[in-house]
Amino acid sequence: MGLPGTVPRKVFIKFLASLGIVHIRNKGGHAVYDNPEKPLKRPVILQNRGKNIPRMHIQSNLQSIGVDTKVFLEFLKNN
Repeated sequence: MGLPGTVPRKVFIKFLASLGIVHIRNKGGHAVYDNPEKPLKRPVILQNRGKNIPRMHIQSNLQSIGVDTKVFLEFLKNN
């Protein structure tokens, strides 16, 4: 099973929180997320508008934080 076409924003933010990644600030129409204890090489950027996050943004952000797609799919199954 692959990633769904979109994922609700609240679910993805909950996944980030489970990894210790928290909201840092808003800049323009985007929210910036990072891990305060172990900063990421690139912070996670999400648009503030819309209720769903497209698959390509999820894939890009998972790659940025170094998490395998399987870990995210397991999270979706359990939550």
